[in-house]
Amino acid sequence: MFFRYLLKAGLAHKRYSLHSLRHTFATELLNAGMRLECLQVLLGHHLLQMTRRYARLSDRTREQEYFRAMTRIEKEHNDGHRQLDHELQAFSEAEELLGPHGEELLEYS
Repeated sequence: MFFRYLLKAGLAHKRYSLHSLRHTFATELLNAGMRLECLQVLLGHHLLQMTRRYARLSDRTREQEYFRAMTRIEKEHNDGHRQLDHELQAFSEAEELLGPHGEELLEYS
C-alpha cells in the first residue's frame, strides 16, 4: 500500500521506505520540542544513542534553542547584578545608620 501511494504521488524514484517514515516521525517530533528521552520511549529504543540516529535537529531548531538559552543567561546575569546592587545598597545604608562603630556591630551580628 505504501509503495502504491509513492507511485501515485510520483515519488517512487526517491527510494522512500516505511523505515524512512520512522526517521521523519522522530525528526518532526524532536523539532517540535519533544525531549529525546520521551522520543526514546515512544520509538521503543533501549539506547538513547539509537534515538539520536533516528532524529535530527533542524538548523532552525538549533538556532531557536541557542537564542532561547542566551535570553535566559542574559536575564539571569542582569537579575543577578540588580540583586547584588540592592544588597550593596542595603548594606551601605545599614552601615551609615550604625555610625562609626558600625563595622564592629556588623561583625558580631
